[in-house]
Amino acid sequence: MTPLARRWPVALAAAWALLWLGVAFTYHINEPSGVQSITMNGRTYVGSPPALSLFERDNFSVLLAMVLVTVAILVAFLDVTSRRRRADRRPGPATVVAGSLLVAFSLFGLLWGILSIGVVGLLLILASRPPRPAVAA
Repeated sequence: MTPLARRWPVALAAAWALLWLGVAFTYHINEPSGVQSITMNGRTYVGSPPALSLFERDNFSVLLAMVLVTVAILVAFLDVTSRRRRADRRPGPATVVAGSLLVAFSLFGLLWGILSIGVVGLLLILASRPPRPAVAA
């Protein structure tokens, strides 16, 4: 069994989470038509409001998702590392629970939630699977 056999899904989940955070903090979304004013940082913009990033629109939700994803990735990393050290060939229950809770939480965000946090949860569930037995040559 290679050292990265169980860790690559966790590493890919962390990379996807970092990409999602980059989008949440930098990608600006235009206001829907019909919105004539918006208040941001104590200042009201009237007429053509500026496009806001997801963090500027709803910073609590972005911070909550960031904390949940970070905790889930840490739980998965610790679970995968401990199972690898013990040469445990069973699925990791902590990783399954963390990934499943992330997938369930992502359903609140509909399509955008599933594409961002849901992918991280699915990768963590994939990391919980036991490694394949080595093929004797």
